[in-house]
Amino acid sequence: MKRSRMLLLAALFACAGCGYSSQPLIDPKYKTVYVDTFDNKTFYRGFENSLTRALVNQINTNTHMRIVPRNQADTVISGQITDFKQVVLTEDLNNNVRESQVTAYVDMTWTDRRTGAVIKKVHNHTCSEDIKVALGQTLETESAELFRDLAQELVEQLEKDW
Repeated sequence: MKRSRMLLLAALFACAGCGYSSQPLIDPKYKTVYVDTFDNKTFYRGFENSLTRALVNQINTNTHMRIVPRNQADTVISGQITDFKQVVLTEDLNNNVRESQVTAYVDMTWTDRRTGAVIKKVHNHTCSEDIKVALGQTLETESAELFRDLAQELVEQLEKDW
């Protein structure tokens, strides 16, 4: 008796599936997007361009949406880097930073350009990364992985709520 119940439960779980779907994770009614250059409220110049480029690359790589000019877009993504913190972990003998932890704080809004309705709003999203600064490199070039990870996390925020 116990064995038949276990088999029945196993069959029910197998039929129910694991929640996987072949549908796109981002609403398929949105086919195009314009990514506005992020504002940068920090004193670290150039980070807004690095994040915007990384976000465009992630959208191209991981979504069905196409990047188009604003006047052709179904939707618009805009945002701002609200804060950026660097904690020095190690320095060399000349007090040059060799390793640090960097954290970016970002707000993002995804809007339906046709209606003006906000599709998704992300407030104070944070992403941290430990980086090693190579000789002759800048914080911006060494933060590329941070912006890649941050862009990937922001694209995940565009997915439908389940």
